[in-house]
Amino acid sequence: MLQFIRSKASSWFIKILFFALIAAFGLWGINDVFRGESAAVVVARVGSTKITLPDYQRQYQRQLKRLAGALGPQFTDELAKQMGLPQQVLNQMVGEALFANLAKSLGLRAPDDVLRHSLESTPAFQNEAGQFDRQRFARALDQAGLSEPAFIAGLGGEILTGQIYDSIGTGAAAPKALVDAIYAYRGEKRIADTLLIADAGIANIPAPDPSALVKFHQDHADRYQAPEYRKLTIVRIRISDDQMAKEYAAHPERYAAFGKRQFLTFTLTDEAAAKKAASDIAAGGDFAAVAKKASGADPVDTAMVEKTQMLPEMAGPAFSAAEGALVGPVRTALGWQIAKVLKAEPNRPRPLSEVRDEVARSLAQGQVGNELVSIQNKLDDTLGSGATLVEAATKLGLPIETISAVSRDGLDAAGKPIAELIGTPQLLPTAFLTEPGQPSGDIDDGAGGSYVLSIDQVTPASLRPLEQVKDKVLADWQAEARDKAAAEQANKIVDRIKLGEDLTAISKSLGLAIKRSAAFTRDAGDEANDVPPALAALLFAVRRGQAATAPDDSAANPGHVVAVVEAIQPADPSGDAEGTKKLADQLSGSIAQDLVAEFRKALERETTVTLEPKAATEVTN
Repeated sequence: MLQFIRSKASSWFIKILFFALIAAFGLWGINDVFRGESAAVVVARVGSTKITLPDYQRQYQRQLKRLAGALGPQFTDELAKQMGLPQQVLNQMVGEALFANLAKSLGLRAPDDVLRHSLESTPAFQNEAGQFDRQRFARALDQAGLSEPAFIAGLGGEILTGQIYDSIGTGAAAPKALVDAIYAYRGEKRIADTLLIADAGIANIPAPDPSALVKFHQDHADRYQAPEYRKLTIVRIRISDDQMAKEYAAHPERYAAFGKRQFLTFTLTDEAAAKKAASDIAAGGDFAAVAKKASGADPVDTAMVEKTQMLPEMAGPAFSAAEGALVGPVRTALGWQIAKVLKAEPNRPRPLSEVRDEVARSLAQGQVGNELVSIQNKLDDTLGSGATLVEAATKLGLPIETISAVSRDGLDAAGKPIAELIGTPQLLPTAFLTEPGQPSGDIDDGAGGSYVLSIDQVTPASLRPLEQVKDKVLADWQAEARDKAAAEQANKIVDRIKLGEDLTAISKSLGLAIKRSAAFTRDAGDEANDVPPALAALLFAVRRGQAATAPDDSAANPGHVVAVVEAIQPADPSGDAEGTKKLADQLSGSIAQDLVAEFRKALERETTVTLEPKAATEVTN
């Protein structure tokens, strides 16, 4: 856990720098105190230490990239601000400065031998033999824009901070009584009998009056939103159907599917030996005998294989040779391979519809591709002169497509898929990233051509009129009414059990079946037997024989579950030495972390920490 604390508080200097150098992305961020940016805008002051705006911005961008790498492209700068990342980064930097000031005030310095060991054991500064390489060290510092004294000073500061953390957290140990109590709390299990009051089993729901539907429609407006739609103009620059048909007719063998083949094959490591073996076979020698003499083993019979099952270097020659032919030697990743074609199935012609993209890509490599580039350049020039996409396409005689309305999901206003989007996966994202009235850039269509689009109209998301969605609103209203009725019935059953009735008798009177759960913990439940996590938590708040109810939101059969605790299985920490040790380590780590946090608070009380007036704006913008 202390190592975790150090990684949170001080890894910004070493670990991030090393990853950046190795990945050749340059320096992601070293405290600007090492860069001499004393004139930069100050975001915060920690005693005599200044945290500058450029320093803060680099640290923030580094954390943003780290989280985006872990969470994906959906983690945007805006989302980061909503989660409070700007404030978290500044808070971390203030903490680093507090501990650095403490080390300075105590007159602490990292011993030379410790600095040297840390430096020499850093992989980024080691050669292939694992030894410290001064030239690599010098190149890394040069790429980072750091002097050696500045780097050593920063490294020493990190080592001291780690030592302070260690000294604070050393000896933090969770009391046995606390470990046992938490183990017992987490490990206790219960068994319950359950009765599901399914929404689908609720009958005789009265029809709503018109005003109820109007209110339901308004109260649940988010369910009935029409998405944003965009009207698109698309100009495609691509290979024509006639060009593809001519290419396909001229080279049918190029686009045929290879039949399977069977080979005898062997591999040698020495080129000269492989050439001699091939020469002996070509001169009339028996393939198997020559293979065994040269390699010391019988040749491999591949049985019938597809082209993709061969090594890439061998696949082409082997599937181009005639039946009975000798192939090789061919250099592959495994050595020099020699093969004999034992059997070859005929190639299977594929229809043009199946190989259109292959034909288009093949044509794009030749003169046709050059012609497409020329047309694209003319279109770009015409657009650059101020023409609209329609005007430019008309001038050049290019076909124009129009999609009257498309949502982000690729559906039209009627909710149907749009055929024009098939085969161009980048078109839709481009359409919703392009500003209205501005042509997009040239987008590769993946089949040798390209396209440009423009946004003619944007229809914002809006609430669909009740008349358009009345059937869905009615169905949703009825579903909610059934769910409310199921909840009322479940609550009444719980009340009856409190008065002494038996769940089994109640279930028989309702014609419903009872399930017996497996033993479950308070945070997991047993959903297979109608104990969702929310109900499990409630069942740990009642005694044996008592009941609780909670909704079951399973998609297959939603409703409300009544459950009665039938058995309680206490957890015994004395019978799980490994589990209690793991828990003790976790708790001790948490205590150590709390101690570091409290120590920081004490430092803050003794040190003047101020945010500059500009900081409030800069940290959040």
